Amino acid sequence: MHEMSLALEILENVQEQISAEVSGKVRVREIHLRIGRFSGVSVDALQFAFEMAKTGTPLESTHLHIHETPLVIFCTKCERETELDSPEFVCPECGSTDTEVVSGQEMIMESLIIEEH
Repeated sequence: MHEMSLALEILENVQEQISAEVSGKVRVREIHLRIGRFSGVSVDALQFAFEMAKTGTPLESTHLHIHETPLVIFCTKCERETELDSPEFVCPECGSTDTEVVSGQEMIMESLIIEEH
């Protein structure tokens, strides 16, 4: 389950972002991620892994919010952006395979919600 290693990496990155001088003075309340529907990450498995991985850490009370993004391609032939339901990468408008992925394969930490103790 590679989602466990992703969950551990998320926790490590957040703890690194909270500098040592403020770590005891603030609490990370929420972590917001944007994950593409075709990123290869199971949202449910990542959520489960995060819940397990945060136990016993300074981030134990932190909530993980995952926002899924659709697969969107841009066709360089007809210059249209289209949301796809499957990763076929063929423009439904003109049939061209000359497309570029705009979104749907990413995993981005969008924000942290932090509160002072």
